[in-house]
Amino acid sequence: MSAAAFDFNSCFASRAGRMQASEIRELLKLLAEPDIISFAGGIPDPALFPSDALDEAFRLVMGEAQVQAQTFQYSPSEGYPALREWIAGYMNGLGVPCAADNILITNGSQQALDFLGRLFLSPKDTALIMAPTYLGALQAFNAYEPCYDTFDLQPKANVRPDIAIGPRPREVSRSLPMRCRISPIRPVSP
Repeated sequence: MSAAAFDFNSCFASRAGRMQASEIRELLKLLAEPDIISFAGGIPDPALFPSDALDEAFRLVMGEAQVQAQTFQYSPSEGYPALREWIAGYMNGLGVPCAADNILITNGSQQALDFLGRLFLSPKDTALIMAPTYLGALQAFNAYEPCYDTFDLQPKANVRPDIAIGPRPREVSRSLPMRCRISPIRPVSP
């Protein structure tokens, strides 16, 4: 059978048919245009990068033989152990009790959002999102086939946001384990 006659699409998982081009990737293509000025939070002005501090950090890491030997090697998938220990200590100093085993280093927000979707979203689960919301979160979560519902965090007539949102009738009747699965990705201060 020739490659031209073989239908590769028949080999893909069913979710592949729902995949679309990344809106973020398409937006980033616009940044190559010389007359485009981006005000996006994830695209800072390169002149603002702390180049001197990054140079110094690189020199420090590469100046220590033991650290240098590990720098370009694979490390545990949870992240560099010394960094995880440091973060745990920092968090404990802020009053958040945790250990290095509670810390997972990701390669960026998209990987972290994918992990959250993989852990907490099953097909047809409802993910509560703000409107408008972060496009990257929707792209990361879409692979796990959730339904979306929105809520508004804007205060209304001196009502606390956590009360204004309140449980919907269909959620009040859900079992305790189901209600425990509903958790914020970003904490809300009253």
